[in-house]
Amino acid sequence: MNLYVIDATDDTTLHVFAHDANQATGIFGAYHLFNDLPPPPDAVLRRVNPHSSGLNPQHLADALETGIVGVGRYDGERWIITAPEQFGGEA
Repeated sequence: MNLYVIDATDDTTLHVFAHDANQATGIFGAYHLFNDLPPPPDAVLRRVNPHSSGLNPQHLADALETGIVGVGRYDGERWIITAPEQFGGEA
């Protein structure tokens, strides 16, 4: 499991938990589709190095260990991951 950051040209930034870059890109597209957003804009995808990300390493390790794929939101204490099948509600 990896954490990817997707920075889009429309100033959207998503944190995506995925097994690989292709899966992260698909989740990015699904997020836009299910939240009635315009088609995904051009974006830059980068894999986060959990050891030098500046994020709380234990919180990130805990999130990665869940194996849950989806869009992540960090609340300062933990990562909340919304799986694609939950999109449309809160992601």
